[in-house]
Amino acid sequence: MLYDTFNEYEANRARKRLEWLIGRNALVEIKDKSRFTVSQNSYLHVCIGIVALETGVTLEYAKQKYFKRIANREMFYIGKFTDPVTGEECGKWRSTASLTKEEMTLALDRWRDWAARQGWYIPTPEEHAAILQAKIEMEKNKRWL
Repeated sequence: MLYDTFNEYEANRARKRLEWLIGRNALVEIKDKSRFTVSQNSYLHVCIGIVALETGVTLEYAKQKYFKRIANREMFYIGKFTDPVTGEECGKWRSTASLTKEEMTLALDRWRDWAARQGWYIPTPEEHAAILQAKIEMEKNKRWL
């Protein structure tokens, strides 16, 4: 679970959770999640998560359908292939892992623009507090994502 200890309410929740875990003699790992550095991949995950939360779909669905097929189709669509079992014609899509840093930046810019046209705000990478809040909301709702 992520807790923003800058926020007193969240800090108290973190203390209570830790005390509960200690009471259960649990094995616990505490990490400092820096609020000032966000990798592109982590940022992409949050951006997709915001739309997934807004629409009620899974992260994977939002990534495949909205991020790749709608907002960035020309970047991800490779071509068609025939399924060897069903004979169905399917689309072949590029992996986000194959993108260069520049391509990822462009894909993220297009994604934020597309989301804005739908009425959803996605923070820029510099908006650390908004990104952190989105991560917290995603963590709270992870069983549905």
